[in-house]
Amino acid sequence: MTLDLCDALREHLETSLKNIKLPTRGADLEKDGPARNLKIIDGYLPTKEEDSEDPYPFVLVRANSAQLSPQRSQTEVSIVVGTYGKDSVGYRDAVNVLDAVVNAIVEFTQLPLKQKFHLVPELDWQIIKDQPWPYWQLELKTLWGSDFPMCVPAGLPNITSGSAFSAYGNSLQRALYG
Repeated sequence: MTLDLCDALREHLETSLKNIKLPTRGADLEKDGPARNLKIIDGYLPTKEEDSEDPYPFVLVRANSAQLSPQRSQTEVSIVVGTYGKDSVGYRDAVNVLDAVVNAIVEFTQLPLKQKFHLVPELDWQIIKDQPWPYWQLELKTLWGSDFPMCVPAGLPNITSGSAFSAYGNSLQRALYG
């Protein structure tokens, strides 16, 4: 189920971010390469080989951890944004892409992704320390829940007291059912 979430999220981001083009690194640091679309990457950046293509700019989706119980399933997913820029424009590009990612996934706080994955509306992002100039990276941490078992009325996540979903789920249930 965890990989289903990551696959669905990558697929959604691929569609939502398809029109974003950013600069790339040229053959040397003196010149920028051509602008290109974001690469949507699974898990981790590919290993760098001498003749391999630079993966920047990219959006990477990876599952970090999960908690499973008979009542619910929660998965923490990191979305890492990477951009290229010899000056602070690279940082600004990374933040702009991050904003586009948030705009693309925020709908899943109300309607589940693929009818089963609910985004908890508490997002946390930070710049990754030790930036490898001229590259810029930000990491967005998200928490997703899925019904387990999948027979909850109206497709709402299973709610238990003290869980990350309890306050959100209770307010959502009040809004939907009064």
